[in-house]
Amino acid sequence: MPWKLFEPIRINEIWIRNRIVMPPMATNLASHTGEATDALIKYYAERARGGAGLVIVEASYVHRLGRGFSAQLGIYDDQLVPRLSMLANAIKSFGACAAIQLFHAGIYASEKLIGESPVGPSEHPKRGARELSVQEIEELVKAFGEAAHRAKRAGFDAVEIHGTHGYLIHQFLSPRTNRRTDSYGGSFENRCRFALEVVDEIRKSVGSGYPILFRICAEEYVSGGISVEEGVEFSKKLDKAGVDAIHVSAGAHESAYMFLQPMYLSRGCLLRLARAVRAMVNVPVIAVGRINDPLLAEEALHKGWADMIAMGRALIADPELPKKVAEGRLEDVRKCIACLEGCIGRLVRDLPIRCAVNPVAGLEHLVTLEKAEKAKKVVVVGAGPAGLEAARVAALRGHEVVVVEKEGVIGGALRAASVPEFKLEIREVVRWYASQLAKLGVKLELGKEASADYILSLQPDVVVIATGAESAKLEIPGGENAASAEDVLLGRKQLRGYRVAVVGGGLIGCEVAVHLAEKGKRVTVLSRSPDIAKDTVGVVRMAVWKLLRQRGVEVLTNVAAEEIQRNGVVAVDRSTGEKVFVEADDVVAAVGREPKPKLADEIWGRVREVYVVGDARKAGRILDAVHQGFAVGARI
Repeated sequence: MPWKLFEPIRINEIWIRNRIVMPPMATNLASHTGEATDALIKYYAERARGGAGLVIVEASYVHRLGRGFSAQLGIYDDQLVPRLSMLANAIKSFGACAAIQLFHAGIYASEKLIGESPVGPSEHPKRGARELSVQEIEELVKAFGEAAHRAKRAGFDAVEIHGTHGYLIHQFLSPRTNRRTDSYGGSFENRCRFALEVVDEIRKSVGSGYPILFRICAEEYVSGGISVEEGVEFSKKLDKAGVDAIHVSAGAHESAYMFLQPMYLSRGCLLRLARAVRAMVNVPVIAVGRINDPLLAEEALHKGWADMIAMGRALIADPELPKKVAEGRLEDVRKCIACLEGCIGRLVRDLPIRCAVNPVAGLEHLVTLEKAEKAKKVVVVGAGPAGLEAARVAALRGHEVVVVEKEGVIGGALRAASVPEFKLEIREVVRWYASQLAKLGVKLELGKEASADYILSLQPDVVVIATGAESAKLEIPGGENAASAEDVLLGRKQLRGYRVAVVGGGLIGCEVAVHLAEKGKRVTVLSRSPDIAKDTVGVVRMAVWKLLRQRGVEVLTNVAAEEIQRNGVVAVDRSTGEKVFVEADDVVAAVGREPKPKLADEIWGRVREVYVVGDARKAGRILDAVHQGFAVGARI
């Protein structure tokens, strides 16, 4: 049966070649004055070249007071139009339609960047924000209209209004942030006024045939916030106001996990909202939210839940996803794993985005893989993510590659990471590497312990050491009786009892705690830190806390384990010095990972090129491993 995903669709006066949308996602790839850089242009062009039907360029601030990131794209001044035109033309040159999202951060504008207090519908002391006057509101309405006119002049096919995720228009819509008592606040009608005035001004600016999209918050997921009923009613108002398509998202800053969506949230977690809106409006609806599987996207279209599907991080992970699916090569699609390491984790540190599974993302203007001048024999020791990526890239470049792995299967640390049901995406990574290495003719020697003599017997020109790391020991009395998180996840250690104490409140400790709770154990986590999962980005931590609570896991923060006894763990409260005893039949240690003894020491000087990558170099995250593997594979 033909894919509905690849049927064209009309929005106002433009035809879009398929139903796949690249939604707007901040990249921090623009200049510090808001110009489209070569990096940003190439990044978007690659998603268009890969086959997306509609590419919506990231949130672009329409007014100098609306800037939220240091390297955010701007559309607030006519001087930005020439580079924006280059961006629009680059996208359209590959057959995609180009739209751009119009944005104002409101109270979440950066005071450091804008040089004064941010503004919003109401005063917000915590953010240092002041309330907009009616005159200023009117000026901002005009700013949106002028920005839309610039977009049209630059050659964009459409504009999208950013009305969700806690930013300015959302702040007016939400009763939590809009406490005004004039015509812009109070009743639902009044809270909708600013958004509808923006729509009206943009329509006057661009004309009747030019598409206007609106990204809405269909539900805020915060007490006292926008309900799904209000989200649907607002959508009906947008339809009546002449908006040409509605992009259904959700969440505010306080519930950011609902729009940033780490892997703990189910795929398609916002489809129910798109479905609710679709039933009540007459314009196309774009669904978004953890849709990284083309089969799920197709199902949503066939069931009439939406008319188009936004696949954002999926297209960061694999820009060629549409092309591969259209050609029937689903096994070649490199799926997003929703780890948030590169896209959100770097963005919140004010760095350009990257991707854990796609090392080229954000670097498309710099990185090209070319055939090696001379084919070499490359031996990769270890089939974890770093070794697999090094092998893949080296083979792509024409080298003869052998991967030696002591286990009988590939995956390395990904094997344990993928055991919990809420981390199934990790298994997709391992399957993808298996498929790609087979197609590239990489030889796998599994179940083979690689000694220095054995490696040398293969007569390699290059050796890549990717032997990974091992679980750190719990260095306290009785610590030898604790099982490592890895051993528990892989089934190498069976837990005998009902009560389990997990020592270590990092991400691994929290995840294994949730996993064990889902298996029926009563679990307590002991974290030395005042918080949990401090080794990951805040929005992931937010989602992990929610998971722990939902599964009934008890969390003790700011406590240090001192001794493991037969029936539990003795710990000390680090703030008070008081002793704490946690009853437990079993103890699981999740206190970090340490590089394994380096095989490299035995072969330095005996092979011309030797590289150490991934956890064998320094224990880290999947992004570190994959990027290091790629760099070595591209260098050989």
